[in-house]
Amino acid sequence: MLLALLWGRDAVALEIIGQVKITSLEPTRAKVQWQTSGPSGSRVQYGESDANLQTVRVEGVTDQHEVLLTGLKPDVTYLVKVGTAKRILSTIQFVNGKSPKLSEEGSKER
Repeated sequence: MLLALLWGRDAVALEIIGQVKITSLEPTRAKVQWQTSGPSGSRVQYGESDANLQTVRVEGVTDQHEVLLTGLKPDVTYLVKVGTAKRILSTIQFVNGKSPKLSEEGSKER
């Protein structure tokens, strides 16, 4: 899914380049990394279900995004939505401590 950002009269479509990478750092923390086709803010929503998501935003703009997830439980499946400050671009599920899987749901705007 593409995102149009408006700067003056020009629109720039942003998308994720490559795959979202999730690295378990220890039993209660994981690092989420992704790259966008242009600079934007960073936002991650994560939790055990759609009804129970926490949001982490990172100040500033970049095309190399990195967000730390905390308070995770070992061997629990988490839903992770990544994107810009204004829009979710990708949804992933992963079991903390194991490799992530891309979701077939697609992107959702929040």
